[in-house]
Amino acid sequence: LIRIMSAQAGLHQQLAQAMREVGHEGWIAAAPLIGLSALYGVFHAAGPGHGKAVVTAYLGTRQAHPRQGLLLATLAALVQGAVAVLLVEIVANLLDLSLRHAQRAGAQMENLSFALVALLGAVLALKGATALYRRWQWWRSHTGSPGLFTAGAGMRAYCADCGSLHRLAAAHDKTSLNWREGLPVALVIGARPCTGAILVLLAAYPLGLRWAGIAAVMAMSVGTALTVSLIAVGAISARTGILR
Repeated sequence: LIRIMSAQAGLHQQLAQAMREVGHEGWIAAAPLIGLSALYGVFHAAGPGHGKAVVTAYLGTRQAHPRQGLLLATLAALVQGAVAVLLVEIVANLLDLSLRHAQRAGAQMENLSFALVALLGAVLALKGATALYRRWQWWRSHTGSPGLFTAGAGMRAYCADCGSLHRLAAAHDKTSLNWREGLPVALVIGARPCTGAILVLLAAYPLGLRWAGIAAVMAMSVGTALTVSLIAVGAISARTGILR
């Protein structure tokens, strides 16, 4: 973790230098800036953060294809970059406030994201508890037993599709991720703008490098998506291996 934080600090300095070079030489010097931004996104996502914890917990408790995990992680990372750009654009251009106000607004958005994550977790936990209660009620009504076991029968799988108890079929292992839940997860994670993206934009705007800053932020989002996607695929693979 210390090495990751140290790498982020070093990349921060290189990003500032690359931004100044773009200011002197124009777009011809933008390639190093975009490359460093993508690399910063990779290291930034490798550090601690609630977004990765939410993605891992969500995908680790649901049957999902690795492709769906990649899509969810990529969407969350791109939304995060877009929120940072919109935040600075609204505060600095639309409202004509100082860049310091944009930095404060970023901190407030981070607190909002924490609250949304807690709310989403409460909703998902309530849905899970409700489903367990319905299964327990179904078991009691069909077996007359208050528990999960019957004499000599052991525990069998409850099927949420047909409402009966039977062995798992191959089709049950292919249940797709519920995007009515997955999309809010991506939006909640992305509601917190990346601090590195905010700093890049705050450095770009005074130099008149608005579009270079936006390009750097989107490259940063791509780098973040790469790391978070690996984490998402790892969570899905771990769940699949445990079930097998």
